[in-house]
Amino acid sequence: MNIELDMNDFRLLYHTSCSAEGFDFEFCRFEPIKGTPREDLIIDASHQMYWVGEGDLQALVAFQLVLNEDPKAGLFWDTAENDGDSVWGYCILTNYHTEA
Repeated sequence: MNIELDMNDFRLLYHTSCSAEGFDFEFCRFEPIKGTPREDLIIDASHQMYWVGEGDLQALVAFQLVLNEDPKAGLFWDTAENDGDSVWGYCILTNYHTEA
């Protein structure tokens, strides 16, 4: 069985997105998981962040889709909490932008 996905499917995999401008990835809540190492990231207004939830499989599928468009993307775990519970989960940092 083959499962074929494309960037149109990516829209179903994330719940929140925003510009990465202003986020400090060197000293902040984002822990690197896969992709471009934190020290090699050059983050500017062209970067976008996509939160894909807490599921490992969903995060890996979404990340792989983005890597096809932006090989320098990074997958991070957002450690932000709300009353002791993780709210955001996995986050993808990329130059890829979804169409509005």
